[in-house]
Amino acid sequence: MGLIWIVGLLIFFFVVMAIVKVSRKSRGRRRRKRIRGKTASEWFRLGKQAKYLTKKVECFSKVLQLNPKHTAAWHEKGLALSDLERHEEAISCFDKAIRINPADGTAWHRKGIELRLLGKHEEAISCCDKAIQINPGDHFAWNHKGVALRELRRYQEALDCCDKAIQINPRYPFGWYSKGLAMDNLGRYEEAIDCYDKSIQLDPSHRFARNSRVWHSKGLALEKLGRYTEAITCHDKAIRLYPSSESAWEALAEAKQAKQVEDMKAEIIARIDEELGE
Repeated sequence: MGLIWIVGLLIFFFVVMAIVKVSRKSRGRRRRKRIRGKTASEWFRLGKQAKYLTKKVECFSKVLQLNPKHTAAWHEKGLALSDLERHEEAISCFDKAIRINPADGTAWHRKGIELRLLGKHEEAISCCDKAIQINPGDHFAWNHKGVALRELRRYQEALDCCDKAIQINPRYPFGWYSKGLAMDNLGRYEEAIDCYDKSIQLDPSHRFARNSRVWHSKGLALEKLGRYTEAITCHDKAIRLYPSSESAWEALAEAKQAKQVEDMKAEIIARIDEELGE
């Protein structure tokens, strides 16, 4: 009996020790699931609310320390890094999201955008194609494929992609803007202007530099048609929306100079006609 009692005590002791060990591990895990007292979801919320891009990167990095498979955090960190023009790091984030879920079409087309911004247009097109294969209704992927094709001077193919994006989402302003640029490259300036107008109509907010580019592009198309007064108005609008745009200032100066030459020519021709009439 004494031996059985001792064996029982030993078994009880080892069971208690095992429970204590498991409990400590569990508490350790719970402690590791917080950084500076905040959970992954709290850090994610802070990242979404952050005003500064560097703060966003910091918050989403904390999320990923706590949960390396948090796909949304990889996306958000990648977008913030992209806005900071840290494109290689952004690509790394989207690659992580793709490793977690190879069928993440959004990660594929976002990776494509970053590659395009680095001048790797063929690779960008491949990523957009992958996104389209996953989701043929991804108008962002169609549009950004078109943008990459335009950079490669494959203008008709670019136009076809932009048309596809607009067909999927007719209220996509950037799609109309991209189509306008492709039309412009093809020398179809009137149609390009119509596309720019559609983009402005769909997104009249002046908060984004993109609107400045739309006005600037419209102004350039008007110049090519010799409509200098309208072009000057567009460039002036672009500058008011984005005063640090050097290209808009240069285009404004060129349009004004061209208008002066036109006015001078018209004045000379009028004077000649008047003299001949006498």
